[in-house]
Amino acid sequence: MPASSSAGRAAVAIAPWLETPADWDAEFEADLEDLECLVETIVARAGYAR
Repeated sequence: MPASSSAGRAAVAIAPWLETPADWDAEFEADLEDLECLVETIVARAGYAR
């Protein structure tokens, strides 16, 4: 794919974020916290008993 294509320009634009190291354990924990919050919100709105 030529670098002049829009996909090529997009890949170049996001390269710095893709090269940044990630703490995958922290990302996973944050995702679990988000999921827990989502489930608690749904339960609270629906009035389900815990």
